[in-house]
Amino acid sequence: MQITGYERYIIETVWLQFSFLMGILSNSYVLYATIKHNAIKLDNISIWLIQNLAVADICNCIFIIGPLVVVSLYQKRFRFWRASLPILHFNILHLYDSQCVVHKTCCQ
Repeated sequence: MQITGYERYIIETVWLQFSFLMGILSNSYVLYATIKHNAIKLDNISIWLIQNLAVADICNCIFIIGPLVVVSLYQKRFRFWRASLPILHFNILHLYDSQCVVHKTCCQ
C-alpha cells in the first residue's frame, strides 16, 4: 500500500499536533503535581531534576514542535521534514538520556 503525499501530510500534522498537545499537558501536570501538591515523594534534588526536565520539554514543545505545526498547517504540507530530522533525532536522544538520569536518580 502506497501512501500519497497528502496522506503523509495528514499523518505527520496530526502526529505533531498530538505531540505538542500531550507534551504541554503532561509536563504541566507534572509541574502542577510537584509544586502544588508535593505528589512525588523524593529528595529535593530529584524533584528539582524532574521539574527542570518538564520545563525543558515544555520549551521544546513551544519553540520546536509549535512552529513546525504552524508552518505545516499554513503551507498545507510538511516542508521541513529533512531539516527537522536532526532536531527530532537530538530530542529523542535527549529524552532517552533524561529518562536514564531520572531512573538512576529515583530508583536506587
